[in-house]
Amino acid sequence: MAKTTPATAGAATGAKEAAPAEAAGQPHEAAPQVPAAQEVTPQEVAMPEAAPVETNPFTAEARLTCEKAGGSWAKTGSGFSSCVWSTKDSGKRCTASSQCKGQCLARSGTCAPFTPLFGCNEILDDSGRRMTECLQ
Repeated sequence: MAKTTPATAGAATGAKEAAPAEAAGQPHEAAPQVPAAQEVTPQEVAMPEAAPVETNPFTAEARLTCEKAGGSWAKTGSGFSSCVWSTKDSGKRCTASSQCKGQCLARSGTCAPFTPLFGCNEILDDSGRRMTECLQ
């Protein structure tokens, strides 16, 4: 579930979300930090890493369904795998997310290269307001 807050409130990540992964013996992967003054272009937003082949039959079925629908099964920053889709309007200039298939990236003013965007990202909402959206 996405949590959207005004950009002036900052993007704070809670230790509560990292604790279950560490308790389970899984290493915690930190999302790369981009300095606020640095502009992000679609080429700088890295596509999520491809996920390994699943042995869990429920996950394998979800992956197959995702790929049949044209998505890519990828690892998210939190260590889970999810379906992501490339956007056809990647890099197009925008002033609000309503102008994009995915999100409008606030720093570059361009449409995101894929959807959904995991982690915390500065976006322009449907009304053009600058927001921080965090999706785990």
